[in-house]
Amino acid sequence: MAVLVACDSNGKTHRFEDIQEAHSLLTQKDSTFWLDLVKPSPEELAFLSETFQFHPLAIEDATRPHERPKVDSYPNYYFILFYSAHYDHLQERVFTLPISIFIGPNYLVSIHSQASTQVEDTLRR
Repeated sequence: MAVLVACDSNGKTHRFEDIQEAHSLLTQKDSTFWLDLVKPSPEELAFLSETFQFHPLAIEDATRPHERPKVDSYPNYYFILFYSAHYDHLQERVFTLPISIFIGPNYLVSIHSQASTQVEDTLRR
């Protein structure tokens, strides 16, 4: 599942169903956008590689389980991997979810293996 949300120069937000819209948004320097991918398909990962020129090792780190938290600097973006924590009251247990983020001049791309209520709530605002 993918969600693409953009904010134009007037502060108005737009939601897109097709991640291909990221191509044109990358060239619009007066807007910013967030592309959120949950359990991305091989086609979506290829799209990231082609469109954003993300390093193959960064994409691999973003999709492999049990990676260590990290911050890597690349020429045109940063790659950050961290864990979100969630307390399950029924099981009385804390669960963690790895979230990978690519941050560029006018975009944020997030990748995670399952839905995150924190990310979903933020995207709805």
